[in-house]
Amino acid sequence: MRIKKLSKVLIIIVFLACILSIFFSNSKTIMFSSNMKKGIDNYWNNKVSIKEVKDFEVYGKKFKLVLSTPINNEKYKYLNCYEEKMNGLYYKSYRASEQGGSNNLFGFSTIFVNGVVDSNKENYFTIVYGYNKDFQVVSYEIKVSEQEKNIVSNISNKEYCINAFKGHIQDIVNVIGKDGSDKINVFED
Repeated sequence: MRIKKLSKVLIIIVFLACILSIFFSNSKTIMFSSNMKKGIDNYWNNKVSIKEVKDFEVYGKKFKLVLSTPINNEKYKYLNCYEEKMNGLYYKSYRASEQGGSNNLFGFSTIFVNGVVDSNKENYFTIVYGYNKDFQVVSYEIKVSEQEKNIVSNISNKEYCINAFKGHIQDIVNVIGKDGSDKINVFED
């Protein structure tokens, strides 16, 4: 009698585990690190090539930032921001953006972080991401709130880059090309 009850409970547990695994594997809002590419493919409903992944921690929360492109268009960019859940067991979609009709090589996204404990102010972080086609940009300098000095990022050897900073972007100060010229137009259409 006891064995029958135990086997029924085990069958129910296995059945529920199968249902949950099917749900999570097809979810557009949940991603597992072990199967990141499939999660990004599901989110964009497109086959993608992951170009760069960055872990970022701010305001007591951990995020995984993913820059990808459709496999048939290296210039078109997808940005996914996932919040870490259960100590990295899985990640939940926090925000995503795509290039849209823009032709710029670099872009930025400012993300509001809600649910920060013991905070009565607005909490933002900024992600700068892009495609450094032919390595034409050596560095860029931006002004970000909550930073005393302007932030300079050297990207001379990176074809794709993703950087994140606490605060929201206030200005793109300058962008220097490999020939020393002003390349601020890579942030513009």
